[in-house]
Amino acid sequence: MNNLTTSPTTVADELDSFERVGESHFQGRSEYLSSVLDRIESSDPEISEAAYEELYNYGLCLDYVPPFTFDGQRAGYWRWQLSWGGPSDEFRIYVDDDANIREIIYVFQDWYQHTEQSVWHRDDILQAVDIIMEGVI
Repeated sequence: MNNLTTSPTTVADELDSFERVGESHFQGRSEYLSSVLDRIESSDPEISEAAYEELYNYGLCLDYVPPFTFDGQRAGYWRWQLSWGGPSDEFRIYVDDDANIREIIYVFQDWYQHTEQSVWHRDDILQAVDIIMEGVI
């Protein structure tokens, strides 16, 4: 017979496991972006240009999410959406009134579960976001 009750330990374990999956996805994204950034800095103009194009085409879209679009969301942000569906992931880029980037959050979501982490301190992510946002803000 199936036990339909869920113990708090099981829920906590599932959340911890989901956070590890989100961290793993972020590490993969970070490694990929670092490799593209390395090629952007190539002394070979063809390699550098191809890497710029690859970065600009990476992900699904870059769009603005106005404040109050979602329940509890008070600040607007730029969304660099990398994947959609189950699972989905994105970078949320918060800027101030002078268009300076103030925070970057990596968000991983899958079927009613959500984990996020600040990645503002990561030079590779900041550099990639600076390039992607060039001319937007």
